Amino acid sequence: MTDLLLRENAPFDASFWQMIDEEVRAVASQHLVGRRFLHLVGPLGAGALGVPISHLAPEGAPRVESRELVPFTTLSKEFVLSWEDFTTAEQFGLPLEMGPVAFATIQLAAEEDGLIFAGLRQAKGTHHVSIEKWAENGGALATVTAALEKLTSAGIYGPYVLVLSAPLYAQAQRIVAGTDEMELEFIEELVDKVYFSPHLPAKEGFLIANAPYHLDLAVAMDMSVAYLGNEGLDHHFRILERIALRLKHPPAVCVLK
Repeated sequence: MTDLLLRENAPFDASFWQMIDEEVRAVASQHLVGRRFLHLVGPLGAGALGVPISHLAPEGAPRVESRELVPFTTLSKEFVLSWEDFTTAEQFGLPLEMGPVAFATIQLAAEEDGLIFAGLRQAKGTHHVSIEKWAENGGALATVTAALEKLTSAGIYGPYVLVLSAPLYAQAQRIVAGTDEMELEFIEELVDKVYFSPHLPAKEGFLIANAPYHLDLAVAMDMSVAYLGNEGLDHHFRILERIALRLKHPPAVCVLK
C-alpha cells in the first residue's frame, strides 16, 4: 500500500503520515452517514475489480438463483499543504494546519454518501411512500407508519433505520397535537435508529431494513491519502477510496418522497 500511495517518494516521516491518517479517520467518522447503518465488508484490497452479489429465488425454498459482479467505484479528492504552514509549524512548534485535510475528507464523505443514496434511490424493486402530508401535524408519524406497513406486509422485518433529509428531520420535531411529545419521539419508538443527512434532497428519506443479508457496503480500499508530489514549495495530496453498495434485496428499502 505504501508504494501504491507513493509515500516513500514524499519528504515526510512516519509521524507525519500517522497525523494525516488520524485526521482523516476522525473527520470521516463525524461526517459519514451511510456507514452508520450499513455493514462493511472488507477492505478487500485496492486491486479488487468488483465484489459478487447474490440474488435469491423469489419462490420456493430460499436459494441463490443468480450472481453478478458489482464493480467498485473510485472516489477521490485532492488537497494542498502549503510551505508557509510547514514553516510556521516547525518554527513556532505549532500543530500543522490540517484544514485542507479535513475539508477534502468532508467532500469525499459527501460523495460516498451521495453514491450510497443514489444507489438506493435508483434501485428497482424498492417500495415507495409519499411524503406529501409530512408537513402536517402528525404527518411524519403517519408517513413512517405507512412505510413500515409496506415492509412488514412484504415480510421484511427489523431492525429498521430511518434516514431523513435535514428539512424532514427538522419538521419531525414538531409537538404532536394534544401531547407534549415530538413526532420524532413517537417515530423513534417504531424504528431502531433515526439519522439525517445533508446530502439528501430536501423532500426525501429512506426506511431501510438494514440487516447485512439485505444490503451492505463493500470496501476495496478505505479512505487513504496518497502523495502526488510538490508544485513549487507546496505539497499536493489525494485522498481516495474504492467502494460498492451491494443492495441484495431491494424490497428491504422504502423510499419516502
